[in-house]
Order: sequence, then C-alpha cells, then structure tokens
Amino acid sequence: MAKIDYPVVLTKKDWDKKKPLIAKTKSTGIGDLLKNLEKYHGTIAWGEFDFTKHGALASIDGARDIAKKSYGSVKNIARACKDVASLANSWAAKFSKDKLIPKSAAQACKAIADAADDYGKQALAFEQLAEAEYATERKKIENTVRSALKPILSKGVQKVDLFLSDIATFKSSPTKQNLLKLATGDGGARGYCTQCKNWDQILKDFPEIRDPVFKGKAMDTYFPPVREYGANHAPNKWEEMLQDQMQKRGQTEDEALQMHANFLAKQVPEIKKFKGHLLDVLKVIG
Repeated sequence: MAKIDYPVVLTKKDWDKKKPLIAKTKSTGIGDLLKNLEKYHGTIAWGEFDFTKHGALASIDGARDIAKKSYGSVKNIARACKDVASLANSWAAKFSKDKLIPKSAAQACKAIADAADDYGKQALAFEQLAEAEYATERKKIENTVRSALKPILSKGVQKVDLFLSDIATFKSSPTKQNLLKLATGDGGARGYCTQCKNWDQILKDFPEIRDPVFKGKAMDTYFPPVREYGANHAPNKWEEMLQDQMQKRGQTEDEALQMHANFLAKQVPEIKKFKGHLLDVLKVIG
C-alpha cells in the first residue's frame, strides 16, 4: 500500500520532550507548525491509495480515479514541510550560537529540519510511487483475467457451435419442439447472447487483444438480428408470439415455423463471423 508514515520526530509530543528550557518559556513556533503538519497528515485518506485490495479492473481503475483527485493534497505536505524545515534550521542556528543552551537543543531542531525535508521529498514523489503500485497491481489483475479468458472464450465457441447446430436442426426439421430447444432455457441462442455480452463486457478491458479483431460492440452488431431467439422467452411466450404471427400473416403454424427457420438460416454467415472473432482472440492469447 502506497503510504507515507508520519515521522515521530515531527510530532509536537516529541518536540516537547526535547526542546530546551528557553523554548518552554519562549515560543519558537516549531510546536505549532508540527501540530498543524501532523493534523494535516491525518486528514489525508491514505486508504484511497491502496491499490492492493482490488480484484477487478473496473474496481482498481475507479480507485485510481479517486486517488488522482487526492494527489494534490499529498503534494501540499511538501510546502508545509519547507516551512517547518526553515523554522527549525533557523532555531538550530540560534541555539548553536548560545553557549548556555545544550547542544542537544540545536540537534533536536536539526533533526526536525532533516525529517521535514525527507518527509517533503516523499510527499513530492508520492504520486509516482502510487502510480507505480497501481500499474503493478493492475498488471496482476490483467494476468489473472487473461488466464481466465481462455476457458471463457473456448466455452463461448462451443456455445456458438451449439447455436449453429440448433439452427441446422431447425432448418432441416422446422418443428415447434426444435424452435423451443433453440430459443428457450440454455439453448444455443441464449449461449450466443452471453458470448456477445462477454465480448463487450470482458474483452473491453483488453483493447490490445480485441480491437485488431473487432473493435465494435457485439451486442450492437451481431446480436440484434437474433435478439428474440436469445431473449430467453418462456415456452408459453413463444406460443403467444407464434399465434400472433399466424393471425397477422394468415399463416399456418408450419408456415410460421418455416419462416423462422429460413430467417435463422440467413443469419448463419454473421454468426460464423462472430465465432471467427472468438477464435482469433484465442489465437492471440495462445
């Protein structure tokens, strides 16, 4: 997790223990600056920069969007640290010149100045550190998802083949039973719909793999012609749709079924084209 730990030496409590007697009777201003600096550190939601707790690309990308809005708050620490270091160095020089003040007083001020400088440098470099962690963690998620893509896409090809087989069966025997087998439950049409969704929702995170094959949305390009068949209508819904079709067109049930069979047969080239996209991506994945 990208975070800057607040140095103990920059706490007012630590300064109160180490400051010389003169600083206890006459304010140096160091304690007030340290108190404000520590308080500011506490206002930063460091958990926003934890990119190790995400398991999905959308999640980690969303977290990064939030983090990017907070990087400026961390950088502001550097300005506050500059003020602390300047004041501490000033008092270190004053204490060093006064022989009545123990050397430990100047050393305490110098320690504060050095810690403030270091803390400020960490604040300025924090965005780069957090972004590096984001890139590393995102790559881990990418690798995990990528390894899961192969079985998902392989199963997708099988589902498309099932749809093509169901269409061929329905074409050769346009019965209501074959239509319902194709278009209800976990039939080929439903499986085809799922693969189109997978293309749009899963592969969008891998444009370097997807875009050279097909950059568009499968649900807009390949699914609409067979939308009704992949909508997972219940059998009684199909009964109603067939009856409505028969009444409007003056068809017999056999004629209505034959029309569906002919229509689906015409969709085969596009369905095979989409299957080719899945196969091409599988080749890239290896």
